[in-house]
Amino acid sequence: TGNCYPNAMAALTTLNLPALTTIGGYFAPATMAALTTISLPLIQRIGTTITSGSVISIISGTAALTTFQLPSSLLQVGNGAGNLNQQYLSVAIGVNAGNNGHQHSSVAVGHVAGRDSQGADAVAVGVGAGRYNQGNYAVAIGERAGYGGDTAQGAYAVAVGARAGYNNQQGNAIAIGRQAGNNSQGAYSVAMGWYAGNQSQNSAAVAIGEEAGRYNQNSETVAIGSWSGHEYQGWKAVAIGSSAGNYYQGDWSVAVGLNAGR
Repeated sequence: TGNCYPNAMAALTTLNLPALTTIGGYFAPATMAALTTISLPLIQRIGTTITSGSVISIISGTAALTTFQLPSSLLQVGNGAGNLNQQYLSVAIGVNAGNNGHQHSSVAVGHVAGRDSQGADAVAVGVGAGRYNQGNYAVAIGERAGYGGDTAQGAYAVAVGARAGYNNQQGNAIAIGRQAGNNSQGAYSVAMGWYAGNQSQNSAAVAIGEEAGRYNQNSETVAIGSWSGHEYQGWKAVAIGSSAGNYYQGDWSVAVGLNAGR
């Protein structure tokens, strides 16, 4: 569990460590010139081995090495990764990734990704992605995507892009694009595009295009086109076209075409 420096084993060709459960310090076979295979079939946790650098840099002195076998059961890579209550078949890679309450079959890759109570079968990839209480089957890919600042990313929600679905993304919502569905995206809503559905997109709304439905898009509305339904689009309204229904489009209204109903 401490530092391991087997740097005088010049004739060693195979290193097999079948029963380890933890490497707490550094494993650095820096001068094992004849080594061709490292096999670590049952290691469940690597503490600081990888966080100090890549595998290649750690074993850079082993010129003959051709095989480095990590186990199928490898669950934790990085300082604090999967630290508390990590469940079966889950993966935590990165400093404090999946740190607390990492549920079964979940994946957390990146600094503090899925850090607190990541749900079962959830995926969080990126710095801070799905950090707080990510729901079951949710997907967050990108810097702080599905972050869960005040309220967690809901079950089955999808957030792809930097800070997409950042705060209070509800269940079954989809946000794709930088800051799409950033704050309070309603259930079953869709926001696709840069800042689409950015603030308070309500349930079952659709916003597709740059800044489409950006502010306070009401339930069951549709905004397709850049800046369409940009501010305060009314309930069940439809705006199709660049800047269509751009500002205060009324309930049940329809605007189709460039600047229509603007």
